[in-house]
Amino acid sequence: MEMDDLDYSEINKYLPSILYFFVLDVNAMFNKDPATRTLIEVLTSYPGIKAVLLYRIAHFFWKLRLPYIPRYISSIARDLTAVEIHPGAEILYQVKNQKIDIHDLYMSISLLMNIKKK
Repeated sequence: MEMDDLDYSEINKYLPSILYFFVLDVNAMFNKDPATRTLIEVLTSYPGIKAVLLYRIAHFFWKLRLPYIPRYISSIARDLTAVEIHPGAEILYQVKNQKIDIHDLYMSISLLMNIKKK
C-alpha cells in the first residue's frame, strides 16, 4: 500500500475514537470494579486495559489494510499482558451519538482525571 492509497477521512475519523474509547474503557473498569481505588491503579495494574488500548491501536492499522503492523502490535500486547485480541476483531459500544465531538472527548478525559472512589 502506498501513501497515496490511504483514506485520510478514515484516519481522521478513527484516531480520536481510540482515545475516546480508551477513556470509556478506563472509566468502566474504574467504576465497575469495587477493588479499585485510584485511576493510576487501573492504568498500571490491569492488563486488560493495556490489552484493549493496544488492540485499538492495532485495529486502526488493520482498518488501513496494513498487514504487518497490527499483527506485530498484537504480538507485543500478548507478550505484555497475556491477553490476545485479534486486530480485526470488532469491540463495539452502544454509543448514543456515533459522531465523536472533540469537545466531548476532552470533557470525558477531564472528568476521568477528577474521579475519586468513595
